Amino acid sequence: GLTYEKSQILVSCGAKHSLYNIFQAICDPNDEVIVPAPYWVSYVDMLALADATAVIVPTTEEDGFRLSPAALDPDGPPIAQTVVFGGQYRVVRLLGEGGMGQVYECEDLALSRRVAVKRMRPDMALRAGAVELMHAEARILAAVQHEHVLPIYQLGLHEGLPYFVTELIEGTHLEAALGGHTGLPLEFVIRLIEQASAGLAALHQHGIVHRDVKPANLMVDRDGVIRILDFGIARIEGSGMTRDGVMIGTLNYMSPEQMLGRPVDYRSDIFAVGAVAYEILCYQQAFKG
Repeated sequence: GLTYEKSQILVSCGAKHSLYNIFQAICDPNDEVIVPAPYWVSYVDMLALADATAVIVPTTEEDGFRLSPAALDPDGPPIAQTVVFGGQYRVVRLLGEGGMGQVYECEDLALSRRVAVKRMRPDMALRAGAVELMHAEARILAAVQHEHVLPIYQLGLHEGLPYFVTELIEGTHLEAALGGHTGLPLEFVIRLIEQASAGLAALHQHGIVHRDVKPANLMVDRDGVIRILDFGIARIEGSGMTRDGVMIGTLNYMSPEQMLGRPVDYRSDIFAVGAVAYEILCYQQAFKG
């Protein structure tokens, strides 16, 4: 009984990595493919992954939709780049995808600047409490204004899916920096840990526990300044949005109480920072879970 606009049409497939193969399979204008459940991705993201245009025609099959290719216009922009969130933020490219949403680099048409937009994945919108969790993440970013916490500009809704707009950080995730195994100067490492700790201290002063501190959630910009990212599973003191008794986080950086599903506080974040520091200094993870 749901009706979707073009950029919100849902397509189901067996696995995320099969999307490109699906579009290769329908490059012949006479071909059609039925994509089965249960994995769901949005129309715009399939186009971005496949670097092609296509039309999606719903069928009466209960387990999927029928795909058929559309005529390609070599002189026109990819359809993925014609999507404009909230009438203001035009998609430039897909930066990445997490458990809750997809992050895009976008052009702010009103202020002529580049921003990052995190939009909820369509499949997540169907899950109970998911929209409230994303709103909570946006409120956390808005509540804590600190140089080492990613700043938020706006929260909005585009064709039924929530999104929020943040600063676009030009830099690299600490995880990528560690992947080179080249070693970082000790003074630089100390500065990074101090910055991450300062950002977390600001969160803790607002009753917020991040619960997923790890190199992938620490972005280092071109000036060597860290920003803490991804508050999707952060716990707000007094909030029921995330539950104790459930193991949430990344095993390699979890405190013992977090791994056991027990109540956590700011000390779990401190533990995780210590695990990150160990990894930077010793070129290996402290806990290889």
